[in-house]
Amino acid sequence: MALFNKRYASVWKNLSQGELEKFTREGRLREWLRYMARYDVETMYHNFNDVSVANLGWAVANSSGTAAANLAIPSTKLLGGGATILPGTDDNGSASAIHHLAWNGDQNVGIMGRLKISVLTGGYNLEFGLIDAVPGTDGPGLADVDVPTATMTNGALFTIDVDQTLKTLAAATAGSTFTTTATTLLAPAITALTADTYATFMIQLIGNAAYFYVNGILCASHTGNKVEGGTLLAPWLYIRNRSVDAKTVTLDYVTAWMDRA
Repeated sequence: MALFNKRYASVWKNLSQGELEKFTREGRLREWLRYMARYDVETMYHNFNDVSVANLGWAVANSSGTAAANLAIPSTKLLGGGATILPGTDDNGSASAIHHLAWNGDQNVGIMGRLKISVLTGGYNLEFGLIDAVPGTDGPGLADVDVPTATMTNGALFTIDVDQTLKTLAAATAGSTFTTTATTLLAPAITALTADTYATFMIQLIGNAAYFYVNGILCASHTGNKVEGGTLLAPWLYIRNRSVDAKTVTLDYVTAWMDRA
């Protein structure tokens, strides 16, 4: 649903954020409606139900291993849309995808995605969030969560890797001149995905700080200087197998937003 302001009988225009505030006040309604105020907010929403992943601007960042498959809309479309990505059947086989480098923390970028993994057998390494470039090794943005070590120069990610000592979901940030940070998620957020069950992940950057939400619950706050807000970032999805068991990650939708420059 679009919101419009009929200033004149023959002229319709999108409402700005300032105009929304005239009738919505503070609260959840205004926070939702502000993303409809296209004069003030840049938005992207992909639910993968009609246009190919490539035509939506997603690029294959890495696909390695037997039966690995790039992010794509399956030949039999999913109810309501969705795209799938497979790390294959090799141990350490992986696949990843990246969108345009067009977002940054100085404009208060946020990203949200709903995803699931088909099976948990054997384990997995999964990332979702914002990254400044495809890692040079075609690997994950965070190489080590136990002693936080990033391959990305700037970014904010949800990550889980069952080959690490910390085997639960974590929030990770890195900045070009800042210390790489990884923290566990605060209760009552989930600690891991449930097989074939969707979870919704959201990251909100405000300048150089990052805030992490799972299923609408704030579960990590990386305040202060954690991500360089002036660096362009891109939506990012990465899956690596930690066994020889086939897995499928389904991305139901992904949306991003930020204040217009």
